Amino acid sequence: MKYKLIIIITALIIIGGITFVIYKNNNKPFYLDEKYYNQNDFIEVSTKDVNKLIENKSSFVIYVYNNFCNFKIPCESIFKEFIDINKVGILKMKFEDFKSTDLYNKVKLAPTVIIVKDGKIIDYLQSDSDEDTNRYQDIKSFEKWIKKYVILKK
Repeated sequence: MKYKLIIIITALIIIGGITFVIYKNNNKPFYLDEKYYNQNDFIEVSTKDVNKLIENKSSFVIYVYNNFCNFKIPCESIFKEFIDINKVGILKMKFEDFKSTDLYNKVKLAPTVIIVKDGKIIDYLQSDSDEDTNRYQDIKSFEKWIKKYVILKK
């Protein structure tokens, strides 16, 4: 009985350690695809473009927008200011078109900004989340969120 307990505890420690290492490595900041650096504007994309980027396991940031904005400060102006300061291109797409992308399987609301690494969603802003509201309204808060995942070049 004593040996079974030791084996179980050892196994749990090993599994916990492996899980921690995998989690830690997946949350390290990463570089976007090179073509998105030294940009100074949004890059309009189509459904076909986005699905091809996912298929090619690209790393990018995409802004999905509606025809209206419920925020006090239009969030697009915050995101554009971020682009101007950091010289990084952000893809841009209408929500109606976004619904036909593979990303829509996970992200159902707009406006949103989605961070994609190797074709997989890492994180995204939720317009109905109190936690994310400041990221839509404050350049420093938005930039801090992006830098948590993405390495920026200046």
